[in-house]
Amino acid sequence: MIKRLQLKFICISMSLVTVLLAVILLLICRFTWMRLESESIAILQSAVMEDHGPGRPGDRGPGMVQPSSRPVFLLSLDPEGKLDISGSNYYDLTDTELLQQIFEAARDSGQRTDILYAYSLRFYKLEGGPGPRYAFLDISKEISTVRGLFLNCLAIGAAAFLVFFAIMWVLSKWMVRPVEEAWINQRQFVADASHELKTPLTVILTNAELLQDPQCQPQMQQRASDSILTMSRQMRGLVERLLELARVDNGAVRAAFENTDLS
Repeated sequence: MIKRLQLKFICISMSLVTVLLAVILLLICRFTWMRLESESIAILQSAVMEDHGPGRPGDRGPGMVQPSSRPVFLLSLDPEGKLDISGSNYYDLTDTELLQQIFEAARDSGQRTDILYAYSLRFYKLEGGPGPRYAFLDISKEISTVRGLFLNCLAIGAAAFLVFFAIMWVLSKWMVRPVEEAWINQRQFVADASHELKTPLTVILTNAELLQDPQCQPQMQQRASDSILTMSRQMRGLVERLLELARVDNGAVRAAFENTDLS
């Protein structure tokens, strides 16, 4: 019973700890991914806007990255329906067949911004002109960063789980100790009460059998009857003390206070 209680405490505690750790670590990964996503979308929007037309004075302040230095390339269709390609030196833009497939995949998605996981690219769509214009950004580093963060979170979560398990194991022993002591005392009490009740019952049964013996003398019958009465009173006193103990445990009996002359 004590082992089952200890195991139940550990299982419930570790379930709560596991859920809490999982929620915290998943939120960390989610917020990191959202931050990287917002940064890449801002880069795409800036690249599309700057490439789409002339900017205003002061738009390119100190520290602003120029479009040619960004890892972004842009695809659109010219009036003749041919693919118009522009971008930085970060990409090899000579494979027009692959770029055509990427452009068609972005156009078929129907989203303003989305991820092409087959190419590890995020795109942003700008409406206007003869046709839509798409800016693409490589997100392989984002995916690698989030994947590495997720693996690190798993390792940290596993280590934290083992630490919490050791702590809960020690705490479970400390918490069930009073229950174990109460259980031992209860077993001892039941054994002692059974022993106290067994002796008078044995005497009562023996004297009752003696009274049923037809050869029993009247003097012996009187002695047996007195013995039964004595043992019955002894058992009644024992049962009354047990009931009184039960009432005290339940709080039904309160201490009586009275004034006392200490002199």
